[in-house]
Amino acid sequence: MKLSISYIIILMQCYFLCSCDHIQKKQITTNSQESIPISNLKWKNKIYDFQKVRQDTIITARYTFYNTGDKDLIIQYVNPDCNCTTYQLSKKMIPVNDSAYIELSLNTKNKIGKQHLYTTIKANTKAQMYKLILKGYVEHH
Repeated sequence: MKLSISYIIILMQCYFLCSCDHIQKKQITTNSQESIPISNLKWKNKIYDFQKVRQDTIITARYTFYNTGDKDLIIQYVNPDCNCTTYQLSKKMIPVNDSAYIELSLNTKNKIGKQHLYTTIKANTKAQMYKLILKGYVEHH
C-alpha cells in the first residue's frame, strides 16, 4: 500500500513538471517610454553645498535645468531620499528652449554632522534618471 501511494505521488509530480513545459510563457513588455517623445535636459547645477549651518535650520536649494531638446521635457517624478527633505517643482512640462527649477528644502531638526542627501528625478530623456545632491555640515547648538 505504501509503495502504491509513493508511486502515485511520483507520477503526479512528473505530470506537473512535464505539463509546465508546454505552457506558453507570456512576455511582459512595457511601452511607457516608447509612447513618450524623448527630449534633452541640461542642469545648471546638480550639487548644492550649504557648508555649515546650525541645527534646527531650514535650508533651501534651487536646482535649475533647461530643455535643450526638440520636444517638450516632462518631469515624471521627484523623489527625495529622506522625509526631512521636501521639494517644489516650478513646472512639470517644460517647452523647448525653456527652463525650470526644483527647490529642495531640508529641515535640519534632529540632524547633526555631515549631511549628504540625494533626490532622484525621472524625465522623458535618454538618461531617464538624474541625481541631485544636497550636502553640508550641521552644527549642534
